[in-house]
Amino acid sequence: MNAQLSDPEIFKDYEKAGSLQARAEKIETLLLEKLERWEMLEAKQNGG
Repeated sequence: MNAQLSDPEIFKDYEKAGSLQARAEKIETLLLEKLERWEMLEAKQNGG
């Protein structure tokens, strides 16, 4: 997905580019949420 978004040709199709960008942002948000959860659980497991 990132490779597609780094190709300037993708932006000739604004709808596809917008869809890919929105999906990439959603994945990034979900990843950050999961990492925060992991850190919280890890801290809880370590007594913090």
